Amino acid sequence: MKNKMKTILAILLAVLVVAVAVIYFWQNGNFKKWQKELLGEKPAISKNLFKNVTFPVRCSGLGEGWMSYTDQRMKFSFCYKKEWGVPKLEDLTSTPSTEAVGKSWSLAFTNNPEGKRFMEYFPISIGYQTLDFAIKGDVSPGPFIIDWEKIDFSKTEARLTKVLLSGEKDIKLSKVKVAGHDALKETGFFVGMDGAKEYVTKWLVPKTMVDEKYNLEISVYDEKYAEDAEKMVNSMKF
Repeated sequence: MKNKMKTILAILLAVLVVAVAVIYFWQNGNFKKWQKELLGEKPAISKNLFKNVTFPVRCSGLGEGWMSYTDQRMKFSFCYKKEWGVPKLEDLTSTPSTEAVGKSWSLAFTNNPEGKRFMEYFPISIGYQTLDFAIKGDVSPGPFIIDWEKIDFSKTEARLTKVLLSGEKDIKLSKVKVAGHDALKETGFFVGMDGAKEYVTKWLVPKTMVDEKYNLEISVYDEKYAEDAEKMVNSMKF
């Protein structure tokens, strides 16, 4: 009789344990479901969601009057002085031409009028082109007068100066970084077509940007913009 009672108690205990377990897991599962519905649980954000998005740079650290510009198509952003006007991007190759291969863009500022001391130019401007960009024949390629294929960062600055700036004795070339990318900086004076010395500072960043590679050139032809142009270049992100 005692053994029978022990067996019955054991069975009841086992049933009770199973029942408690079932109730616990059911309630726990339903609680989590209710919690998700109540709080409107959102799906996890993919790590790749913002992979190809360029966010505006912060310009407050540069002082008053600095604005942020972002070009999502080319995936780059930078700070610029509000007094320069509005950045205006122009597709220089929007019209089909038998003289040009590839694509080229120019970005200038609306309050910086073109000058004509030695050629048409903007005091400060940004230009970039696809790697296959070329001008056929003897037509001048405008602001892109650098043979990008000759830029080899394994060479010394002295060697690069001879290769890229042959005959330009008053222009100094140095290796720098722009947004973490290898670049060259040219600064100094050259002789214009009228024989007068003209100021120039350029940053040359070959094969840069994010998705598709471009050659980037930042040019300054007015010395009064040099200091602020340096800040603009240092703020760049791509």
